[in-house]
Amino acid sequence: SFDTHLVSQQKAKETLSQAILDSILRLDDPKWPLGVFFFHGPTGVGKTEIVKALAETIFWDAGGFIKVNCENFSESHTGSNLFWAPKWYIWYDQEPVFTNKKVTLAYDTAKKIGKLHPMVSRLPWFNILLFDEIEKAHPDVTQQLLALLDEGKITTSKWEVVNFQNSIIIFTSNVWQEKITHEKNKNVLWFSPTWVQSWDVNKIFQSSLKERFKPEFIGRVHSFIEFEE
Repeated sequence: SFDTHLVSQQKAKETLSQAILDSILRLDDPKWPLGVFFFHGPTGVGKTEIVKALAETIFWDAGGFIKVNCENFSESHTGSNLFWAPKWYIWYDQEPVFTNKKVTLAYDTAKKIGKLHPMVSRLPWFNILLFDEIEKAHPDVTQQLLALLDEGKITTSKWEVVNFQNSIIIFTSNVWQEKITHEKNKNVLWFSPTWVQSWDVNKIFQSSLKERFKPEFIGRVHSFIEFEE
């Protein structure tokens, strides 16, 4: 299914597939999400397509994942729409993005029609969450996600405890791509060693990552996966 949706990015596909398999088969602390991945690379190289391929493989449905467009959460108070809202907020009575019914919908549907992949059939439920362009989310929103990443659960404004312990969580970003592209263009001369280009790109990525995200957020990501141009 990966090859059907995305014929390129072989390294990214192999890395993600193996990491997810290892996560599902793991024997360590089950309170954390199964896997937390950070996709980084230029726009249009297949970061979202690989998530669609994963959903189709698991649930027989390329739309079987929850997508959060982080551009819609660029202000501090907007994080309330994800999980909870104080009673004095105008959208307190609105259903948040995440509820137990929503996070298990794709799993329950696939299981009901007999299309659930055997790899996850032994789990009581399973889901895929995509936070697209995470760099556009307000830092306060990112801070709220730490409980999800650390404890594997969130309590909503209606006091519903939403479980994410069997979740694959994926963040995408291209915030530093302009810097990386500029650096690569400086090193395209025939005498520039490949290792210099790779070192420069990695240095830019690491420095940009630390500029935008707090160490506790970075530390909760299990794997950073680069998508090539």
